[in-house]
Amino acid sequence: MLPQKGIVLNRLNTPIQPNILDLIDFCKGFFILWIVYFHFNKGDGVGWQGVHPFIVFSGFGLTYSCLVKRDQEINWKQWFLKRAQRILPAYWVVCFLGLLLAIGVTAYSQESCNLRDCGLRQTMQFFLEVSFLKVLSYRTMWSLFHLDHMWFVPLIVSLYAIFPLLFKFLVAQGDITKNCIRLLCIAVLAEFFYRFLAIYLLDGFPIGYENALFGIPTPPALDSLPAWFPFQSYMPFGLFPSRIGEFVLGMFLAVAFVYHHKKLNQIFSGWMVGAGVLVWVIGCAFVYINRIGWVASDFLIALGLVLVCVNLAWISQKHSSFVFSRLSILGVWSYCVYLTHNLLKYAWFPVEERVISFLSSLPNSAPYSLILVFKTKVTMLVIFGLATLLASWLLMKFDRSKLPKWLIENTIARVLSVS
Repeated sequence: MLPQKGIVLNRLNTPIQPNILDLIDFCKGFFILWIVYFHFNKGDGVGWQGVHPFIVFSGFGLTYSCLVKRDQEINWKQWFLKRAQRILPAYWVVCFLGLLLAIGVTAYSQESCNLRDCGLRQTMQFFLEVSFLKVLSYRTMWSLFHLDHMWFVPLIVSLYAIFPLLFKFLVAQGDITKNCIRLLCIAVLAEFFYRFLAIYLLDGFPIGYENALFGIPTPPALDSLPAWFPFQSYMPFGLFPSRIGEFVLGMFLAVAFVYHHKKLNQIFSGWMVGAGVLVWVIGCAFVYINRIGWVASDFLIALGLVLVCVNLAWISQKHSSFVFSRLSILGVWSYCVYLTHNLLKYAWFPVEERVISFLSSLPNSAPYSLILVFKTKVTMLVIFGLATLLASWLLMKFDRSKLPKWLIENTIARVLSVS
């Protein structure tokens, strides 16, 4: 008997049930592609939302890896060092390259470049980057001008830092499922309460909300505090309480996957896709309707996007193995792609603008000139994508070498051993 079309079969010709572990890399690949295009397109649209599912997937991955080793005692010091080895050295390398690029661009763009303009300011911002102190900067999060997307790394690191406390609550005495439900409720309420305070007491403005959807502007921040007050604008939303609900949502999914696998598989259905789209639309509406909507908007956006994308991944796995495998590979590369793409973007934009400006100056009497501009934009997007993949591959080669381990052993590990 021939298998039904669209059903994934194993070697025994029996249908394979959806497995969220097999789908997460696809989701990461999809969202990193969305983020890269958003930045390449100069921040138009809702591509900024692509970072939210990564917070959920981080909570899922950390919790799942710890749950499957529950019979072993976790050495949290070694756990932190392994996480640091995976995140920090590659981040430091990109920050250093960003410093060199910032100094070079500043020197090139100014006829007379003094020490302060060409080096001192960029060096100070570099140290803010590598130390994560930029999340405490005045009003906005200070950054090298082409690394403004890097706010996400300190946020993830801070969530990793509190994860042991969250996990200990999860596996405390009692039923782990009930503990997880309690933890999720507490985390969501804590996120909403913190965001309310950030918006109405700290003049906070959530990261990414400045990008209009279909030309619809978001309400402005209150801006009621004096200018000298240090913690305003984006800063409150670069700290972990603003996203802790999304992170614990990932932990909840991990517990459901390990202990209630069949129930979790109910999210793979057409009506759940519709529910995910509805939740996402409501989250987007909350962004633009009123400031009070900002309290819950990011959590709803993350939940909706995850529901939609895991189903999209399952459909792709069933119907298009080529697309599924390629996006899954991109998902494995996602961290390196995220780190490198903005560096290339700012080096690339001046070239793109000159080429497009030249083509646009051609006589518009012939439609061929407009077609040529369009073809050139598409070609440059493809070249930019290939350059990003090359840079990401080089960074991944570094990440898989012995250098990251050596760097952590001679920095963070030594500090921890001394303390």
